[in-house]
Formats: sequence, structure tokens, C-alpha cells
Amino acid sequence: MKKIASLLFIFVLALVSGCGNTSDVGVHLTNSQRYTNAELKDAVEAVKSFFSQNYEDSTLYLIEYNDEHNEKVREDNWWKFRRSFEPKSLTDVLELSVSYYENREADNSNNLISETFYLVRLDNGKWEVGDHGRT
Repeated sequence: MKKIASLLFIFVLALVSGCGNTSDVGVHLTNSQRYTNAELKDAVEAVKSFFSQNYEDSTLYLIEYNDEHNEKVREDNWWKFRRSFEPKSLTDVLELSVSYYENREADNSNNLISETFYLVRLDNGKWEVGDHGRT
């Protein structure tokens, strides 16, 4: 019984330790003429999910949506991703600014990093991260 409990503890610890931290994230969403609050919150949840799975030893700090900026770059982003997601049906593209801390244990420092996340919505209606990169 002790061996099973020990193995279970190690398994849970391994799952938790390798994930990006999304527990205390600030979210700033400007009013949008294109998206509802529910749609923007779904996009934020897609970023959190992607971050927790792909940003080991990092802490998500802030997710921002700027409607004015998104409308300016939307058409360029649309054509960029339209080619990438064929034959899937691309229905929308959204840009979010994401800031996070890269936790470094060696020198006990945290560097704040900003990236742009490009979210795409396919014909299933769900947002997913299509691309991301440092700004």
C-alpha cells in the first residue's frame, strides 16, 4: 500500500511541476464591436490551456485584448492563417498580448516576457492558438 501511495504521489508531482502556472492571471479586455465577452473569455481560456501545457516553469501574468489594434491587423492575420489551416474551415482570427514570467531557479530571478498570441477559430467554433511569438 505504501508503494502505491508513493508512486501516486510521484506521478501527481510530475504532472504539476512541469506545467506553466495560470492560477493568478490578470485579464484586460477592451470593449469589442466584433466579439462578445463570452467569445473573448473563451479565447483567454484557450491561451491559458496552451500556456499551461507548453510553458514549463513559467507564470502567466497578463492577457490583454485591444479591439482597435485587433481590427487594424485582423485582415493581414486572416490571410496569414488562411493558408495554414486549409482544408479546415477558418472562421476567425484574434490577436492577444500575453505577458509571463520565466522563472529561473539558478539565479532566483523572474524575467517578464511579452508575446503576441494569434488565436484562430475553426468551423467547430472553438478558439485555438495558431501561432505565438515574442514582441
